[in-house]
Amino acid sequence: MLRAQSEFQVQPGDQGVRVTAPLRLKVSNTIRLRVDLTAFNRAS
Repeated sequence: MLRAQSEFQVQPGDQGVRVTAPLRLKVSNTIRLRVDLTAFNRAS
């Protein structure tokens, strides 16, 4: 079993995501992402 976890922050503008003016009032300039990956090696 392989397990990886990560947490990081991104800015939508840095990723080419455009946030419209009305949405800017509700969305933070920085978005926190969490990734949890689990992989299993299945025997043949």
